[in-house]
Amino acid sequence: MVRLVDPADPNIGDPYVYGAERIFTASVDQIATLEFYLDDTLMQTFPNVTEASQPFQIPLLGVHMVRVVARNENGSGENYWTWSIFVTPPEITRIDPAEPEVTDKVNASRLFKARSNQYAIIRFYLDGELKQESPVPTQNASYRHEPAPLGEHVVSVVATNTNGSGQNHWDWNVKECFSEGATKCIGYDLFECVNGRWTLKEANSVQCGYPITPVLPTDCEATHESEIALCMLEQNTIHTSSCVNCRKGRLKAYSVAIPGVALCPSFGGSCWAECCFSTDPVSIPQQFHIIVCIKMNGRVYMSVGGIEASLKVFVEIPTLNISETIFEEDLCQQHGHPLPQINEKIWNHEIIYRSTSVYNVGGGLHRVKVRVRGRAVTATAGDDDIHEGSCVSAEFNEDFAGDGYVEITGVYVKEY
Repeated sequence: MVRLVDPADPNIGDPYVYGAERIFTASVDQIATLEFYLDDTLMQTFPNVTEASQPFQIPLLGVHMVRVVARNENGSGENYWTWSIFVTPPEITRIDPAEPEVTDKVNASRLFKARSNQYAIIRFYLDGELKQESPVPTQNASYRHEPAPLGEHVVSVVATNTNGSGQNHWDWNVKECFSEGATKCIGYDLFECVNGRWTLKEANSVQCGYPITPVLPTDCEATHESEIALCMLEQNTIHTSSCVNCRKGRLKAYSVAIPGVALCPSFGGSCWAECCFSTDPVSIPQQFHIIVCIKMNGRVYMSVGGIEASLKVFVEIPTLNISETIFEEDLCQQHGHPLPQINEKIWNHEIIYRSTSVYNVGGGLHRVKVRVRGRAVTATAGDDDIHEGSCVSAEFNEDFAGDGYVEITGVYVKEY
């Protein structure tokens, strides 16, 4: 008796694919010669076996019979498969990239490879536009696109023959940038990476070197917080303050506690020193904010027992009643609670940008003033006082590395 091993089902069907094969396996319960027939045509003989396998190329469309006959001295037996061959469109598979989603940087070169399970004309499309077609039927094809166009695209590949058409695709995302939130300058404009694209964040940005309103030193008038002009002088305090070298201001506020000396009405020696800068009259829109570029070389210093060493920067527009602190570094402690160690903040030719709040009181021409103040405060020292000999300073003059200064390199009025 002949048994159908593979396929076990006697009724099978396959799509017509040129060059494809199907393997048939049969067995017999005793040693015999096995003969494989396709539609009554003998295809192969296997003598003295109990099992044999024979590959058949996919025949033409229609219904066919694969018959297996077993013969030996005891007689013969047979069995068969009914094999239906039908039409099916080609299937196209992504080879490289294998993934359906592809990401590249703009202007890159990208190669797309695909394979059809049937011989077919293979075409590549970019967003529906035909880009390449194979000259003859083939199973393997590739398409290179360069430079990669910015945006989200679909690359389709279609295989077509007499059996029909099959297709596949890639989603191709081409970006200008990959680090979301990163920024870069193009000319004077500042761009930010948003969803893979460089998006304008700020036109004429000071961060990109946009020329900002020039400022020049000016005489200090009344201070930001007091009616006095420059510095409250006490017996143990010194100060220096000047505006020199065009935009550079130099200031030093210094105080040291001396035993048994009566200092201020409240506590310790207090010294302020300021440098002031002003723009020429500039046009200010109705709604705006002010950006100031500050360059500093100096320090604020406080020893054990000090009270305050600070540096502050103010923006003032007197004609609009605007006065705002935009920068503050304060080494401050309460009287009677000394720091465990010396405290110091140093700026080494550093450049910083600071901005005011947004105001809605503008319009017209106005001068923008920038005031830079150093302050140093010590407590009154007694014979056994922990404050004895303590000293504090805001030092931005020649006493710091021979070239201390505060420089306002520009003021930028930005419409909001």
